[in-house]
This record gives sequence, C-alpha cells and structure tokens, in this order.
Amino acid sequence: MAHQPPPAIGYRLQLVPTGKFWYGRHVGVGFFGYPRAVYGFHGNDQKVMQSEIANTIAHETLHIWAELFHVPKTRRAGIAEEQIAYLAGACADLAINGTLSAYDMAVPKPKGTTPSDATVAESIDRSKQGGVALNHELPRFFANGPILQRDSPLGHEFAAMCQSKLTAFFAP
Repeated sequence: MAHQPPPAIGYRLQLVPTGKFWYGRHVGVGFFGYPRAVYGFHGNDQKVMQSEIANTIAHETLHIWAELFHVPKTRRAGIAEEQIAYLAGACADLAINGTLSAYDMAVPKPKGTTPSDATVAESIDRSKQGGVALNHELPRFFANGPILQRDSPLGHEFAAMCQSKLTAFFAP
C-alpha cells in the first residue's frame, strides 16, 4: 500500500470498567465523510486492554482497507482474509506493545501440527477459522517461551513475516 495514501478512518473507543455491561461494534460508511468504527473494550488490566485495542483495531482496519482498496476476491476468499486480519492484529500488538503472548493468541505447543480441514471445525465461524489457521503457523516464533519480544531475533523474524504477508495481501 506504499503507493497509495491510506484512507481516513475515524475510531471511537469505549473503555468499559470491569463489571459493567456495554457492547458496541459498528462501522458506518455514509455519503459524507470517512468510515467510522466504534469498539467497546472491557477490563481493568491496562496491558491486556492495550493489547486488545491494538489487535482489534488492526484486525478490523484490515477488513475496511481490503474493501476500500479493492483487494482481489481471490486473496479474500474463504478464511484467507480472516487469517491475514488476525495476523495484522498480532503484528500490531507486537509492534505497539513490544510483546506478543502465545497464551493470548491460543498458539498450539511448539510441536503442534498444521491443521487439516477436519481440525478446523466447520461449526465455528469463518473469522474464528482464520484465527485457528493462523495460530498453527505461529509456534516457531514461541520456541524460546510463551512471550515473543519485539527486539528479539524471533521478534524481528515475525515482523519481517508480517511485512511480507501484509504487503502481498495489499499488492496491486
């Protein structure tokens, strides 16, 4: 996307204290102005909330940009767009917060195998299937422990993979 300016997108984040109820997720595209996205985040742990905010905004922004930049349907088919959206979220979390937790990502143990169609249950929605498929690609980045550090060799390798895959997804 380096050859195109990113579109303006407005975000409204609603931070909700633990124990209180609020649910809201909305993307509005009107005739005037720019797309607007609204998200609610629960929790009282600042680190967890920062991670969730970075991850969610990157994930959902990828979907918005895929539509606005007319990413070919072949790159968006099946669970492909969801898988790259989950990757964008993980990439943003690592880049912004400096760490990525295998526990938060539900990454299988390092000796995990690549999932077959049978292991990605049809009963879960397409978004979750994309997350499951991505998580089976990640164990090698957590070979040194459950927390990936941005400035570690594996963190740099992960960032390079992020750039490569996201660049390929948005390539003209």
